[in-house]
Amino acid sequence: MDQQFKHAMLPQPTHDELARQNFVQSLKMHIFRNISPGNKVVYEKVGKPRFEQEHQRPPQNRYEILEVMQHEPHYRWTSALKRINQEMLWDAVNANVDRQLPELIERAKDKGDELGTLTLDSNFEIPTHQKAVDIHCMPGGYHSEFTADDVTAGATYDRGVYVYGLGWLGPLNDDMGLSIVQNYLLSEHPDFRPRKILDMGCSVGNSTLPYVDGFPDAEVHAIDIRCIYAALRSCKSRSFRKTGTLLSAKCRTH
Repeated sequence: MDQQFKHAMLPQPTHDELARQNFVQSLKMHIFRNISPGNKVVYEKVGKPRFEQEHQRPPQNRYEILEVMQHEPHYRWTSALKRINQEMLWDAVNANVDRQLPELIERAKDKGDELGTLTLDSNFEIPTHQKAVDIHCMPGGYHSEFTADDVTAGATYDRGVYVYGLGWLGPLNDDMGLSIVQNYLLSEHPDFRPRKILDMGCSVGNSTLPYVDGFPDAEVHAIDIRCIYAALRSCKSRSFRKTGTLLSAKCRTH
C-alpha cells in the first residue's frame, strides 16, 4: 500500500503509474528475497572451493570474493536483475514527474512568505565526480536541470526514495533524521541545545525537517549541490508550515 505523505510537491500517480511503481517494488522484493540468497550458496559450494584449490587459502577480502563470483551465472544474473530493477524504478517515477512538471514548477516558486530563505550561488560549479555518472542510476544525477526553474531531480528523488526503500523511511522519508534527533540526541543528550544546525547534502530536506521540529529555537541551514534540491526542499518545508526558525538553503558545498 502506498502510504507516502501527499505533500504539495509530491507528484501524484495515476492508477497505471502507481501500478508500475508497485510492480518495481514487488520485483525488488522477489530479487532480494528469492534470488540474491542463492549467491551465498554458489559462493560456499562453488566459488570458495575453486579459489582455495587455486590459491591454497580462502579469499581474504571482497575483491578476491568478487574475483571468483563475477564469472558465476547466478551472480551475473542477480546483478543484471538489480540493475534493470533500478532503471525500471526511475522510468516509473520519471513518467509520473514529467506529466506534472509544469504544475510542480509553479508550486515551487516563491510565494512571498517568511518561513525560510533560499540562497543560490550562480558561480558554483558541479564537481566532476558528480557529473561523471548518474548516481544511483537516477537520470541526470542529482544536479541536472533541463528547463527553467526545473524541479525534476528533487521531485523524482522524493518519490523514488520511497519506492526504492519500500516505504521503510516512513511516510515523510524522514527516518534517518528522525532517528538521530528523537532516538539519540533528545533522549541521550536532553540538555543539547544547538544554536545553529547545518545539514550537508540536504536533498529535498527529508532529514532537515526533523531538526527543525527537534530544535525549534535553532537556525537550521541546509546545503546541496544544486538549486533544484534546495528550491524543492524550501517549498516542501513551506507546505509543512514549519515556523519559529530560520530555515535556509544554499546551493553550494563547503
